[in-house]
Amino acid sequence: MKQTGKKSSGQTAREVHDSPVLEAARQAIERLRMPVREKLEQIAAKVDGLRTQELPLEAAIKALKTPAKEPSKKRQKPSGSNVKQKDVIEACVKVLKEEHALKGAELEQKVRLYLKKDRGLSLLGYAMRFKEAMKTDVFAIIEDGVVVLSESVAVEENAAVAASASATVAN
Repeated sequence: MKQTGKKSSGQTAREVHDSPVLEAARQAIERLRMPVREKLEQIAAKVDGLRTQELPLEAAIKALKTPAKEPSKKRQKPSGSNVKQKDVIEACVKVLKEEHALKGAELEQKVRLYLKKDRGLSLLGYAMRFKEAMKTDVFAIIEDGVVVLSESVAVEENAAVAASASATVAN
């Protein structure tokens, strides 16, 4: 009797699910899926490599944009206040809005640079604050340690943008 994947009166649901026809279909689909996954992994590796190459170039461009300061004759005060978890979360959100997704180490490096250079904060305790921030519901860590904004943050942003757009249209 030829099996078509439909349940006949003598077959159980388990027998239909485990039928050779369905198994052959699963295997065929898996064979089609393997090259796609391999290509995806290759592309992800290329993206990681390019981002790694981009970081020093980005720092060099920023250094060229910043005007040179004359050295101060007075001893400079230590950097601003110590970094807080709230500061780290805000900085991570800012970076991820621009980059959308980054490996954890890369995000940590960009946020560190931002907090030190742009915000003038002391990085004392930064590593611990970064780890704590990554455990909040603001961020989601997906495959291979890639960090993205969690869906709840994206939904809140979209709602704010929609409200702003409707207010603009109303005016």
